[in-house]
Amino acid sequence: MTKVAFVFISAFIIAAYSASASDWNLGQGGNLDVYDFSSCGFDENNNPSWQLKGQKATVRGTVTRINNCELVFFLKNKTKKKDSAILTPDESGKLKVILKTPQCDFSHAMGEVKSDQPLAIDLGTSIDATGIGFDIDLKRHVVLIRSAVKLTFILPEKTAKALKKGHGK
Repeated sequence: MTKVAFVFISAFIIAAYSASASDWNLGQGGNLDVYDFSSCGFDENNNPSWQLKGQKATVRGTVTRINNCELVFFLKNKTKKKDSAILTPDESGKLKVILKTPQCDFSHAMGEVKSDQPLAIDLGTSIDATGIGFDIDLKRHVVLIRSAVKLTFILPEKTAKALKKGHGK
């Protein structure tokens, strides 16, 4: 009888410890909260391809919900020109596209970022884009903005002057 009682008490203690340890590790409801979240991907040459950051991330199985999300794509500067028609390299010579949104869902296994929230995209000094709702394929650097898309073109001074003069008529 004492062996049965010992086994029962041991099983109860292990179960109680396991439940309290998982609550401590995973937070309430089995979710893991991470503050100052950051994840990144690399290209075939082991160079950074993208970086995803957020103020807070809640891991729910295979999907991570990120608050105050910023996604930076690092693009290859194939022309090595400082005066690109669309993207302007930063001070380090890298081309960056920066996306910001209040909240998104990140699936690391699928390489996707999705949201129904507003999105703002900064394409350096020449184009800004905004919209509501998006789907992003991190591997291919493809962004699909679902609705209310607005593009703002910031023309170089030389191009703006030529358009004002009626260039091309």
